[in-house]
Amino acid sequence: MRRFGEIHNIIINRLKEGLPSYLTYHDVAHTEDVIKKSILLAELANLSQEEIDLVKTAALYHDSGFLMAREEHEEKSCLIVENDRLEMDFSKSDLQKICEMIQATKIPQNATSLYQKILADADLFYLGTGEYALYANKLFEEIKYFTPQITTEEWFRIQVDFMEEHTYFTPYGKSVLDPVKQKNLKSLKDSACAE
Repeated sequence: MRRFGEIHNIIINRLKEGLPSYLTYHDVAHTEDVIKKSILLAELANLSQEEIDLVKTAALYHDSGFLMAREEHEEKSCLIVENDRLEMDFSKSDLQKICEMIQATKIPQNATSLYQKILADADLFYLGTGEYALYANKLFEEIKYFTPQITTEEWFRIQVDFMEEHTYFTPYGKSVLDPVKQKNLKSLKDSACAE
């Protein structure tokens, strides 16, 4: 596999040039944030540098499928990784692990390996932080582009259902993020009742 820095520059430039501006949540900043969070979770799991590079690479590619289409973007992200295999010097084993991690971010998340659990939690890290409202609003703006008729009330209901069904997989997710997510969920329910 090529050095992560090289791969990062190539893919981030593609995202900057190719992602539509109406993607207010699934943008370059989200990808960079998921990379940072995946590094944190990978280091907490005591992964080797080689393993961390693999997780970071999956984080880098995980939403690249939006360059092609919103629907089934995880599958499209895997196609992009496969197309880049020779250029980025991915082994068949790397390719398989990267795609399995990307697929683990598909909603509802289903992560089984440690790598998959790390990327899944990194992708939805914000649910268990004080920045939840900021990112939820960005996602609402993006969804309104595709579904202009959606109401704030419907959005609250979707978010409540989503957060109630969501589960963190990593020890950090369970012990640190989940308690904050529960507070965010309570605030969301209180807001929904006030609507």
